[in-house]
Amino acid sequence: MMWVENHQVPAREWVAVYYDNPEEVPAEKLRCATAVAVDEDYVIPANSEGVILAAIAGGDYACARARVVDYDFATPWMQFFDSLQQSTAYRIAPQPCFEVYLNDGNHDGYWDIDMYVPVERVAS
Repeated sequence: MMWVENHQVPAREWVAVYYDNPEEVPAEKLRCATAVAVDEDYVIPANSEGVILAAIAGGDYACARARVVDYDFATPWMQFFDSLQQSTAYRIAPQPCFEVYLNDGNHDGYWDIDMYVPVERVAS
C-alpha cells in the first residue's frame, strides 16, 4: 500500500492472488501476491525494485461475495470451496484464485470481497 501511495499509482482495484492449495501446501509455504489493477499501458516507475506487471489468466471463474470480519478470510473461502465441490457441471481448475477488495477494511473494520475461483466445465 505504501509503495502504491508513494508512487501515486492509479490503482483501479486492490487484489490478492493465491497460488497454492492450503490443503496441499504447508502454511509457511503458501504463496500470495498483493496487487493493484492498473491500465494496460501502465509503466512501472524507476526505482521500483521487486515490483512486476502481471496478468490474471482469463477463462471461466466462479464468483462469490463475502463480508470478512475479525480478519477471518479463511471461513468465506472454505464455504465457497465447499459449495463449488458440490457442482456437477464444473470443477475447480488448477490455477490461482484471487479476491478483489471492495472497500478499505482497515478503515471500515470489515472487508467486502469478491472471491474468484477458476473453474472448468465437466464433460457430460
